[in-house]
Amino acid sequence: MNRLITLTLLLIFGSAEGVYAQFPYFQKSYDIEGQVTSSTAILVDTNIYMSCGSFKPSSLHLFHGKIDGVGNLLDSLITPDSIRVMGKYIDGMVAYKNHLYSLGSTFINQKRASLLYKLNLDLDTVFVKTYGSLGTSISLQTPRILNDTIHTATFRDGSGNLTYYQLDTNGNVLNTFLVIIPPSYGAVIYDAQLTDDQAIIFSGGYLDSPTADYYKAFFAKVRFTGQTKFVIHPASEAFGSVSLLADKEQYILTHGITVSEELVGFINKELPFVAKYSKDGTLLWRRDYFREDTAITSGAFNQSVCESNGDLVYAGDGKVSSDSSNRSAIIIAKTDSLGNLLWQRHYTWGFNNYLKSLIKSPFGGYYLFGYADIDPNTGHQSPFLWHVDEYGCVSPDCHLADGIAERGSLLPLRIYPNPATSSFVIQCGDCPPDQQMYVQLVDAQGKTLVQQSYRPGDAINTTNLAQGVYSVLLMSKDKQWMGRVVVE
Repeated sequence: MNRLITLTLLLIFGSAEGVYAQFPYFQKSYDIEGQVTSSTAILVDTNIYMSCGSFKPSSLHLFHGKIDGVGNLLDSLITPDSIRVMGKYIDGMVAYKNHLYSLGSTFINQKRASLLYKLNLDLDTVFVKTYGSLGTSISLQTPRILNDTIHTATFRDGSGNLTYYQLDTNGNVLNTFLVIIPPSYGAVIYDAQLTDDQAIIFSGGYLDSPTADYYKAFFAKVRFTGQTKFVIHPASEAFGSVSLLADKEQYILTHGITVSEELVGFINKELPFVAKYSKDGTLLWRRDYFREDTAITSGAFNQSVCESNGDLVYAGDGKVSSDSSNRSAIIIAKTDSLGNLLWQRHYTWGFNNYLKSLIKSPFGGYYLFGYADIDPNTGHQSPFLWHVDEYGCVSPDCHLADGIAERGSLLPLRIYPNPATSSFVIQCGDCPPDQQMYVQLVDAQGKTLVQQSYRPGDAINTTNLAQGVYSVLLMSKDKQWMGRVVVE
């Protein structure tokens, strides 16, 4: 078992000791030394388990990691050499009876096959199974487990028909059912939820013609016995992804993006919508977001959480006008039970950010998991985990700045000299000259070694620091900058 991994800390407000109880919110990344092909994360007790497919120059492999509530990587597993060449895509993970089940796809003799990977909570491999007998299946996706039965589905290459599978917890196929998604010339699945009436609901997108340029949204309800209850095409718009959940009244919610003919600058304004349906598929209401918001130029909600009071939290990724480099940002927003917007934030780090999981934290607030482009020239990508508070903030009381329109962003810093031997200077062209600012230096173990006030041009002394790589965080009242410095 290979448990070697390099952890890169992006941001934590103070060390884990003591500060966590006061403000336990952070932004961290984890280097898996390659290109992320897929990723997902789930919460088990107070730990987060992530699963990633990754491409390295010499191989394709699967990576699993166990992370505590403050973002520290406790353990990791890279698929052993004997099966490393098989792993490529992970399209869903679920926990059940002290085990993890990662589902996706792999390649066997240059042909794609479905994959099931079972581990215990200490990240020891129980078994890996592949399903070449399923034909030209694309990938097992969005697993859910009830009464020792794994419910999952896939689409076959070149077909828009969904195949619904039931497996036992040893990976044996129990039943298969075909679900027709007409009219369709290809489709993808993005989410699934079990209902209280012995059924499962799948959501995703389909192509309605052989020459279609984009997927259109659908969701389908199928009973455990295989009968299709309904297939609904909510609207004719394109979508980035469609997710769904059932609230305490068992209503269905789905969300994605609509395509408007209106151009904002030269960017097609593809923006989120949320629609709520009854259990029988009747539309109850629909809301569109950010139509008048010039800050967010395009984006999609692809993850959601329903609060006990009926409020809804959504997260996804998109483009923001304040970023001149046109990177994709992480977007998080909260609405009431009728879809009225309460607040929204966006954050950027790296070159592009891709949101894959939104998790309600047992410590308050939410975890955002995904991956980001680190170096677009080499294709290097890293998974990240961010912990935001109940207002979507990563800094204390950010929601008090200017109401629901307040947003945060990690802007890049220029540091010189870098490497530094005795001191370094931060180059920050857009630092506010009349605001109080603070700088932090954090080591690779998450310990804050320097925390002091800052004025543009100040030199940061490094003579008391050990050699190594440090994260540098510069904070004003409404902006944050991040960089890294090598101390020699």
